[in-house]
Amino acid sequence: MSDDAGQTRDGDAGDLIGGREERIIEVVAYRPEWPERYHREKARLEAALGPTARRVEHVGSTAVPGLAAKPIVDVMVSVHDPEDESSYLPALEAAGYVLRVREPGHRMFRTPGRDVHVHVWKAGSDDEQRHLVFRDRLRASPDDRVEYEEVKRELAGQFRDMNAYVDARSAVIRKITRRRRASLSLPPSLRWLEAIPTGRAWLDSLPALLDECCKRWDLACGSPYPYSQVSLVLPVRTTLGADAVLKLQYPDAESEHEAAALAAWGGRGAVLLLEHAPDLHALLIERCVPGTSLSDAGPDEALDVLIELLPRLCVPPPPQVRSLEDEARRWATNLPEMWGKAGRPFEVSVLNTALEVLSTLPGSQGAQVLVHQDLHAHNVLRAQREPWLVIDPKPLAGEMEFAVAPIIRGAELGHSADAVGRRLDRLTAALRLDRERARGWAIAQTLAWAFEGTTVLPHHVATAKWLIAT
Repeated sequence: MSDDAGQTRDGDAGDLIGGREERIIEVVAYRPEWPERYHREKARLEAALGPTARRVEHVGSTAVPGLAAKPIVDVMVSVHDPEDESSYLPALEAAGYVLRVREPGHRMFRTPGRDVHVHVWKAGSDDEQRHLVFRDRLRASPDDRVEYEEVKRELAGQFRDMNAYVDARSAVIRKITRRRRASLSLPPSLRWLEAIPTGRAWLDSLPALLDECCKRWDLACGSPYPYSQVSLVLPVRTTLGADAVLKLQYPDAESEHEAAALAAWGGRGAVLLLEHAPDLHALLIERCVPGTSLSDAGPDEALDVLIELLPRLCVPPPPQVRSLEDEARRWATNLPEMWGKAGRPFEVSVLNTALEVLSTLPGSQGAQVLVHQDLHAHNVLRAQREPWLVIDPKPLAGEMEFAVAPIIRGAELGHSADAVGRRLDRLTAALRLDRERARGWAIAQTLAWAFEGTTVLPHHVATAKWLIAT
């Protein structure tokens, strides 16, 4: 219903309040009164909505100085949940706005004079960020403004139907948005996200997210680190001269409560959480210097460090963190399907062993603690405040026997049956853990993490087989 320029298109009649309207599509020269009108509407909206309006922005072509546009001012209002109409619809209607469009994740209101459109989106959503990316690209690039204006003027003379007009502009909007993303020099490790729609949308949103973080926290950014698979991670410096790391997360369940885990640790054995913006999926965290990986220290020293760190990390879990029991239930449901889609890449007996573990261990756990389910040596960095600090938590609430599973399967400390067995024995003996439960959890998680789509990771399968035979 709405393209990246902020323009609403007419969709199915069920989405439109009042039905379709034929209208003349008029593109006029830029008018200085458009930003003035936006500021009046912003004040009106903030007075009506109060803190419900997480963000109010001028979007669309009228937000770009010098750009010809349809004489309709588009305003974006970000709220917690657009589907919760009771939190904003009565207030907007009382302020004189009329609901025109209702669709999943988006509502559009307009003034009775139809010269202002108010778009309601979810704070931090891909839709919100795409509109900001496109606006900011047009503001920054004269060549893109000229190209976009030429296309708009050409199309305005061809259509009287808003759907066709908006759809026809989509190609040039996508092209301009991609240019803005390309200016970030994204690391190759994030390219896999291009293959999924939500991934592409998140990549397109990154420039606006980064700009907002830099503005909100007064940051100067360096070039992205090359290694992250599911986040854009950059070295930054604050206006006070402090070095930090900015992490923009691809929204997924495993990293959803990373900030809560860091806050629970409070810098004890892990990097400090300096700032958190849930609406942007952004974290500002302590920078580790020199930042070399624990995997460089060698297997024996690495295990010494991890044995010292683990009890400090196993604190009471924050209430919002997902439970290991729920995660295990999900693994048990998904494993047979993933195994089948991957072409049954290992013996059914291996699969059945993991499923048996997942049917018995979750309901008989010991004391529940905060566990980092991706705590391997690459996620422990040399630092100055403490010799070694943990990064990148993927938190669960579970028993401590599970906490050693990612260390046991970590190939960076040696990938052989003997190496895996030594890690299992040494960790469980030093930490006084139930060896069989630790072994079972390591088998289950190693196989659950052995699939990338329909591709299986052979080293994970080998590790699981060694553990079964141990």
